[in-house]
Amino acid sequence: MQKDIYGKRSEIIATNFLKENNVETLELCDVLDIKTIDENNHEVICKYKGKEVTYKSKYVIVAPGRTGAKWVGELAEKYNGGKPIKVVANLPYYITTPIIMHILENDIGAQSLCIMIQKEVAERIAETPGTKTYGILSVLLQAWYDIEYLFTVGEGAFNPPPKVKSAVIRLVRNSRTDLGCDEALFKTVVKTGFNQRRKTLRNSLKPLIRAKADRCGWSEEQLAEFIADPVFELRPERLSVEDFISLTLKLA
Repeated sequence: MQKDIYGKRSEIIATNFLKENNVETLELCDVLDIKTIDENNHEVICKYKGKEVTYKSKYVIVAPGRTGAKWVGELAEKYNGGKPIKVVANLPYYITTPIIMHILENDIGAQSLCIMIQKEVAERIAETPGTKTYGILSVLLQAWYDIEYLFTVGEGAFNPPPKVKSAVIRLVRNSRTDLGCDEALFKTVVKTGFNQRRKTLRNSLKPLIRAKADRCGWSEEQLAEFIADPVFELRPERLSVEDFISLTLKLA
């Protein structure tokens, strides 16, 4: 496990967790090669502390970092016959969102993710519409995953104890294969709406509404009729994933 990313404390916690669950942990830095002996036996050759080391394990466990989400996708294709993989990780809290978004945007083929992250972030991801914590992460992830908040991990579970609580959540890929709208525009609508979440969508989405009017060559009367739709009276936290998809189609 990469000490320059996780630190000694996180390494000990992860190692103990894996041992308690009868899972071998691999302390990896730079992966050089993986040789699959059979489904339950792998030889991982890596460079650790300047030396080439070979590990034997039933599971291939790689910390995110220099290897990255793209490498995990290649791992699934090369060593798992292209079948979906399951990601289990204790993500470093200061880069949790970038890692999750990278996994989402690069579609590494993960069937599910079971991750421990900061409690506040976990709550945002698993939140439902109509609350203050429901936001960009909630919508973008729930569009593709069924999300379950499993349990809270208190500060006392760590030594030394951190200043924040942690939580474990599970994300399972849902049956959706296509949003049914322009995905790039969908992300833009979601992010633009929540960037000014205290405003109604009529105001927060004004640039996108004006762009639509210009493309269609609308008169002011036609524009007024368009924004008379009740959806524009709402704030973004009131909209479900399906509502955002419908709104994206409306603004396309």
